[in-house]
Amino acid sequence: MNKKLKQMLEESSLDIIFSHNQESFWNAIKDDFSKLIIRRFSESVERLILINEMFDKMNIKSVLDWAHTGMEEKEISFVANKKRISIFCLQHGIMTLNPKFEKYHSIMPVLPSNNSKMLVWGKIMEDYLLEHRVNSKQITIVGSPRHDRFFKKKSVKNNNTILIASNLFFHVNFDGNDTRAIERFELFLKETLEYIKKNSNKKPIIKLHATEYFDISPIIKKIDPSIPIYQHQDILELLESCDVLISLNYSTILLDALILNKPTLVFLPEKQNFEQEEIIKQNAVLSVSNDSELEIKMKQILFDEDTRNDLIKNGKLFIEKYFSHQGNSCKILTKFLLDK
Repeated sequence: MNKKLKQMLEESSLDIIFSHNQESFWNAIKDDFSKLIIRRFSESVERLILINEMFDKMNIKSVLDWAHTGMEEKEISFVANKKRISIFCLQHGIMTLNPKFEKYHSIMPVLPSNNSKMLVWGKIMEDYLLEHRVNSKQITIVGSPRHDRFFKKKSVKNNNTILIASNLFFHVNFDGNDTRAIERFELFLKETLEYIKKNSNKKPIIKLHATEYFDISPIIKKIDPSIPIYQHQDILELLESCDVLISLNYSTILLDALILNKPTLVFLPEKQNFEQEEIIKQNAVLSVSNDSELEIKMKQILFDEDTRNDLIKNGKLFIEKYFSHQGNSCKILTKFLLDK
C-alpha cells in the first residue's frame, strides 16, 4: 500500500494541484508533505486492521461517536458501515450555527456524515438540521448527558468572585491564525483585570482550558500575581460559587453558566461572526467585540441590576429552548441505545 501511495505522490498532476497563479510550489513541499502523508496513511492502515479485528471479536450493536469528522471516527464508521452497524453522533458542545460556517460543514460535526444519525441536545439544533435538509429520521433529541448534573443543582449561592474562563481559538477559517485576534484577546484580558481591580471589590479567578495552548498565566501574573489560576478543577464547582462569568471566547461554558443562572459576558476577539449566534442575538449573554465597548459592558455586568436580571431571565428562556430532557438525558440516551 505504501508503494502504491508513493507512486501516486510521483504523479505529475500534483504539480498542478499545488499551484497558485500557474506557478507550482509542489517541489518546495514535496519531500516533507510526502513523509507526512505516508506516516499518517500507515497509521490509518494499522488502525483499520485493529478496528476490523475488534469488530470481529466483539458483538458491537451500535456506535456512539462524539465528532464524526475526525480521522479515527471516520475509520470506525467505515468498518461499521461495511458491517451494517448503526452509527450515532452525539452533539458535544454549543454548535456554531451562523451562516458564515456553512461552507465548513464538511469538516465540522454539525451535519450527519458517514451514514451517521444525529443525537442532539434540543429543539434549536433539531430545527437547524431540518432547515439544512437533514431527514427527520436521522435526528433524535436526547438532551445533553454532560449537563445532567448542572440541571440537578437547584440552589446556588453566589460569592464575591468573577470567574474568567480562557478558551481555545476557533480557527475555522481559510485565513489561518490571525495575530490581531491574539492581540485583541490579550487586550481584553488586561483591561478586564485592570477594571475589576480599580472599580470593584470582587475577586477574579482564572480557569484555563484543559488543553490550553496559549498560556495566559504570564499576563495575569504581571498584572496581579495573587489572582488564583486553575486548569483541571471541576468547572461546575467554580461556576456555582461565582457571581459572574466572563468567557474569553465563544464556548460551551456559556451554556454551563446560563443553566446556573449566572450573568455572563463573552469576549469575541476573532472575526468569526459569532455576534449572529442565537445565544447572543437573544440577549442571553452580553458580548464585546471592540475595545471601545469593554468598560460599558463591564459596568453593566457587574453593577447594573436591571441588566443582570434581564440576562438571567433571557438565559433561562434560551436554555429551555436549547436543552430537552433536562437532568434526565443520561437515562434517555441509554434507553435509546439499548432499544436499537
